[in-house]
Amino acid sequence: MISLVTSKGFGDAIILRSIASHLCKTDEVEVFSIWPDVFTDMGVVVRKKSELIDYTKVRVCTPFGLMEAHPDKTWFHLCRMSCLIDEPIDMSLGWNVRNKAFVEGVLKLSGGKQILMYQPPKRPKHPVQELLVPDRRMFIEHVELSMKTNFVVKVGHPRLISDGPDMPCHHSIVGHDSIINILDLSTVCTKFFSQSSCFIPHLAQSLRKPFEVMFSSRAMASSERDVNLDVPHRLIVYPHLATVMVG
Repeated sequence: MISLVTSKGFGDAIILRSIASHLCKTDEVEVFSIWPDVFTDMGVVVRKKSELIDYTKVRVCTPFGLMEAHPDKTWFHLCRMSCLIDEPIDMSLGWNVRNKAFVEGVLKLSGGKQILMYQPPKRPKHPVQELLVPDRRMFIEHVELSMKTNFVVKVGHPRLISDGPDMPCHHSIVGHDSIINILDLSTVCTKFFSQSSCFIPHLAQSLRKPFEVMFSSRAMASSERDVNLDVPHRLIVYPHLATVMVG
C-alpha cells in the first residue's frame, strides 16, 4: 500500500489526483486529504487527513525541499519527484460529471456562449499571500473584457476570496458551489482565469484547456523565498495553454 498526503490547498489535491491515478495502476493507494471528493471515484482508499499520525510512513506530495536543487522544474514535476515517481507523467483530471443537472443548468444559462470560469483574488492571511495578490483594478478589467465574448462564471469560497460587488460575472456560484460542482462545471468550460496562486491553473492544465493567469508584479519583483514557486516557469507545465499577465 502506497500512502500519499499533500498540503491543504484544493490545487494541491488536483495535483495529487494525477499522481494517485498513476500509482494506482500498479499498486494499492491510500490518500489522506481534506478534499475527499477529489478522490472518491478513483478506486483509492480515501482517509481524513486528521487520521494521519506518522508522516514517516507516507509520501508527502510537495515541491518544498526540492526547489533549490531543481530551479528549472515545475511545481508538478517537483511533486512527482517527492512521491518517488521517476518517469514522466501527465497532469490529468480524468473526471466524469456527477451532477449532470447542475452542468446542464449552467449550459442553458450560457445561451451557447463559451464558458469561462474564474476565481476572484484570494483574501490574504499573511504578508507573503498579500504579495501574491495582483492589482485589483487590472484583474477586474480583464474579467470585464472576458465578459464581452464569454459567459463568465465566478467560483470560490467566501471566506477565502476577496469578492465584492465590483467583481463582475454573468453567473456566480460563490458560496453555493461544492468541489464536485466545480469539477463538473470545469469539464464544459473552454477557458479559465485567476491569480497565479490558485487552484485554477492546476485544474485547467489537468484538463488540457487554455487558461489566463495574472501574476502579481510585487511578487515577481520580490526576493521573498516563499514566493519562488509563484513564477511562470514553476506554475506552467503546458506553456501552449497559458496566457500570462502581470498586474
